[in-house]
Amino acid sequence: MVQHDALIPTLSIADLPARDFSLALGRSFREYGFAIIADHGISPALLAQAWDLTARFFALPEAIKRRYLVESGAGQRGYTPFG
Repeated sequence: MVQHDALIPTLSIADLPARDFSLALGRSFREYGFAIIADHGISPALLAQAWDLTARFFALPEAIKRRYLVESGAGQRGYTPFG
């Protein structure tokens, strides 16, 4: 199943055959740059831990975050500062 939440598609791993899921995922990234994936089986506790670690990283001083900047990554890897 593909639902749309604020224009970003929500893709269910459980409801779509693998080929349809991969096509829908690619389309979502091409059109929106994002996708919401449902029925992935990742526990809410692990997701909460990931969000907590993300918030803690972005709360660090800029000088520390810049240690994770990958110059050749074109924003695809590591930390990408604003500006």
